Amino acid sequence: MAKILLVVFADSGQLNPALAVAQHLERADHEVAIYSFQEDVSQRCARAGLRAQCFSSGVVALSAAKQEPQRSLKFAGRLRQRGWVARWMRAVLVDQVPAQIEELRRVVRAIQPDLIAVNAMAYAGAIVAELEQIPWASLATGLQSLPPRDGTPSPYTDIAPLRHEMVASLGAKLSFRESDLVSPWLNVSFMLRELMPPDAPTDTVYVGPALPLGARGDERPFPFERIPADRPLVYVAFGSLVSHPPAIYEAIIAALSNQEACFVVAMKDLIGETFTRAFPDHVIAAEWVPQLELLPRASLMVNHGGANSVLEAISSGVPIVVIPVTQEQVLMGTLVEEARVGVMVQPADVSTERCRELFTRLLADDAPERGNVSRMRQLDRGGGAQASALLARLAAQYPRSAR
Repeated sequence: MAKILLVVFADSGQLNPALAVAQHLERADHEVAIYSFQEDVSQRCARAGLRAQCFSSGVVALSAAKQEPQRSLKFAGRLRQRGWVARWMRAVLVDQVPAQIEELRRVVRAIQPDLIAVNAMAYAGAIVAELEQIPWASLATGLQSLPPRDGTPSPYTDIAPLRHEMVASLGAKLSFRESDLVSPWLNVSFMLRELMPPDAPTDTVYVGPALPLGARGDERPFPFERIPADRPLVYVAFGSLVSHPPAIYEAIIAALSNQEACFVVAMKDLIGETFTRAFPDHVIAAEWVPQLELLPRASLMVNHGGANSVLEAISSGVPIVVIPVTQEQVLMGTLVEEARVGVMVQPADVSTERCRELFTRLLADDAPERGNVSRMRQLDRGGGAQASALLARLAAQYPRSAR
């Protein structure tokens, strides 16, 4: 059996697909190790039922400040500022990378993997693989490999020359597409091919959403008994890192009455804010919501256009309303509309009246989006199983014993 090292980021949007792949690899009796460029993920992996040996780096990347009040709201505001995004991208994708190399290289030499599977933005993983002459695969969790379609400048244009110089200074040679690593060995995306534009890269295998075999290690108690069975459930969640301003939440929950729907709203760090305590009785607000368990009960999901949220909604046959924060999420909203599985509303256009119009239409049994998302759901090919099989096949072709 193969020994495979997964190089990941610890925030949920990046980590969740990797954990599903790890579960499938271990089910097939492969040996898995996990290296995180953020905090230690060993407890999360153990709760997900993994036996994997876990390592972590002290170099923080791809995360909002943990202790900042209203951090998700402030982080979303910063992501709308092109200058701040450029500085952040340079810090995460260029400046921090050299400091990540030595420790990761030590771990790789210690465990001697057959293959390294790296998050498509975990550049240090690919650099170390090249330096140690180990085959490596790129795992993309979103749309970062696609350029903007609205003519706006790519946020990765400014860092490209600096990134090239950084990689060369470390003795490696890598290829990129926008933010994403392009591996000469294997490129995997957890997107559904049917959701991607016609000009999507052809050197990538689109395996679809990677859902866990069981627990994924972040479960907490939730009051499911409070959800009424006699009306539609509208689930509102804007990912693990960002939040919209209070007025967005207020417009959403005012769109339908207690007799028309029940809302479940994931609030993250905003759960204690004054405006959440004024939510009406037909709104269940929680810091955290077990999304995979809740979605099969939902009739509609309102999200930010994050890849996991969109794909998990589709996997449950749930139409989507996208209210984006970042440029990539605008692209996701556009793809959702083009696939006719939901609609996108820009934050500036969100109002109670607009939400009521959209919710009423999308909750109707004969809404075209409901039929379309049901058909797309049937195209889910089991991304976790597919990705793990591709990784195992590549590792078998180039075992460490033959190097």
